[in-house]
Amino acid sequence: MLKGLIFNSIFNLSRLIPLRTIKSITSKIPLGFNYHAVSNQSLPHLKGITRYSSIGEFERHVVFLKENFRILPYPEIRDYVLHGKSLPENPAFVTFDDGLSQCFSEVRPILLKHEIPCIFFITTGLIGNKRLFYRHLASLCIGIVNNIDEPVDMLTEIGRRTGEKIKSIKDFSKWARSVKFDEQDKLYKAAESLGLDTNEFLTKERPYLSSDEIVQLKRDNFSIGAHGIDHLDMKHATADEIRREIAGSCEFICNLAGETSVPFAFPFTSAGIEPALLDEILQNPAVDMFFDNRGIGFNGLPLNRMHVDSHCGKFDPDRFIKYLVLYNLLRQRFFTL
Repeated sequence: MLKGLIFNSIFNLSRLIPLRTIKSITSKIPLGFNYHAVSNQSLPHLKGITRYSSIGEFERHVVFLKENFRILPYPEIRDYVLHGKSLPENPAFVTFDDGLSQCFSEVRPILLKHEIPCIFFITTGLIGNKRLFYRHLASLCIGIVNNIDEPVDMLTEIGRRTGEKIKSIKDFSKWARSVKFDEQDKLYKAAESLGLDTNEFLTKERPYLSSDEIVQLKRDNFSIGAHGIDHLDMKHATADEIRREIAGSCEFICNLAGETSVPFAFPFTSAGIEPALLDEILQNPAVDMFFDNRGIGFNGLPLNRMHVDSHCGKFDPDRFIKYLVLYNLLRQRFFTL
């Protein structure tokens, strides 16, 4: 209730503030716009856990950004962060996380058409559709449960198999969205009860990029970065697990893309990770620099980005960009939304 009121207030405020005011506030701060997928289709592995932009909406976003900001390629971002080189006025950058197949089929043509640089951060364990990300499994299960006319018996069975108290569709959706990496076996038990064949889904739908598609993105002069092996929430991980996720995925992408070092974007957030550990990991020659997901500017070592997906809607890009920047500035200044 309160969160919705805050969102609406910021949205209304964005109508009153001219874009030039936003640009003057952030004139020397690189604004990162982070997406996951773009599609006109209803994607069952995403719709239960997140929103995403339509093709037309995404194209309007990047055209607006190109007209009003200087969209930076990764080498310029790197020179700024690692070597202190100056930035142009109103810098921005565009990224995609996870390595979903729409990055190639839907996003790539738009970026090439408008000559927009982009960094694609890839979860290496998902390349080639060898397995399903557990959050995407949660979304598939939520979709199936939502379409069961009389779900009580099924929910009782899932609750028995998982040890969870699930009495309603709402309970199930809330539980499925909250499952952590080390609890994902419970989601597979739920999927089995629901008759969901994950291997069939991976084979038929191919939700993730292939190695060949990633190599082609590199040939198209897009930058390729790493996003972990398993998309681990690192605030719950050991130091060795964090080292493996970051260094291992960067080394894999280096080998695939023919690079000596690549950037790494944290799944979820870097919050809770000891800075000394990140300093140590940066000594690995395959790890170039860090990107995070906490809004605008720097948060220690990582360069932050703004989540676009969770705020996408059917309003014009001018108002959307103003809303997104205001939301993140206020969130970082006053509270956590």
